[in-house]
Amino acid sequence: MSDSLEVAFGMILGLVIVGGSVWWLWRWSGTPSTPPPRWACLRCGTVDDLAYYDAGSTLAELFLWCVALLPGFLYHLWRNSNSYYACSLCGSKELVPEDSPRAKEIIAAVR
Repeated sequence: MSDSLEVAFGMILGLVIVGGSVWWLWRWSGTPSTPPPRWACLRCGTVDDLAYYDAGSTLAELFLWCVALLPGFLYHLWRNSNSYYACSLCGSKELVPEDSPRAKEIIAAVR
């Protein structure tokens, strides 16, 4: 291999390694704080732990990080800003804490 090809390959490899490291660190730190242990869903009446839903696709994000850093970074910001906790059964965002008066009504109605 010529020197210029080795330098280009080294730069690309370095960008992939640094980009991947930044992505994993950002992903790890981007998870919202832990919600209260149990919530009641206003849509389906389930009282359970919440599920964490990510918008978009992890594969698409990895692809964009590998293709170029800016699109990967922008897609990552969009995914994290649109991630949310929701009902583990139906996926609804309409939730109230288990100890709230509305949740107690739901629990009483289900039983």
